[in-house]
Amino acid sequence: MEFICKKCGLIHRLGETKIKKNYLSNGGYHEKAYCENCGTFLKNLPHAKPAKLYFGKYKGGFINVIAKKDSSYLQWLIKQEIKISLKNSIIEALEALGHDKESDLFSRN
Repeated sequence: MEFICKKCGLIHRLGETKIKKNYLSNGGYHEKAYCENCGTFLKNLPHAKPAKLYFGKYKGGFINVIAKKDSSYLQWLIKQEIKISLKNSIIEALEALGHDKESDLFSRN
């Protein structure tokens, strides 16, 4: 997918353009593409639905909502043997709340 900046004419490719996430009060977010050259808004981007837990204490709950209610549960969960995609979604949700990726919270041990 390509985007052309209407202001400066620079051609951008998805994956090579500046993307900002605007977080919403319900825990979701919108992704927007901006021109690397002049900073002009280019396009709202489609994105996947928020990840859900499919087992355990919060089965069926959205990870970003659980992170706000019980981040210690998710910190424990990422240290367990779970799918890497789920682990990445949990880490992203915790980082969005300000948890430091370099801290022991994200230790894989």
